[in-house]
Amino acid sequence: MPHSECPDCEATDIVEETVTHPFEYGAKPTVVLHATHPVFRCKGCGYQWADYRAEEAQDQAVKDFNNGYF
Repeated sequence: MPHSECPDCEATDIVEETVTHPFEYGAKPTVVLHATHPVFRCKGCGYQWADYRAEEAQDQAVKDFNNGYF
């Protein structure tokens, strides 16, 4: 696992989970797209964070929406 310590409380009991979250895309009116990606969650304090894969998932959702183009 790439993250072995919580950046908020420094606990080491970290789990990786998969989430799907909505995000707005485009100029007004915007559309709501969804990206599924892993997040890390600290079992000690509940803090959640993502790594580069979240951005890659959003990029892919935009490409899919635009038929392969940004």
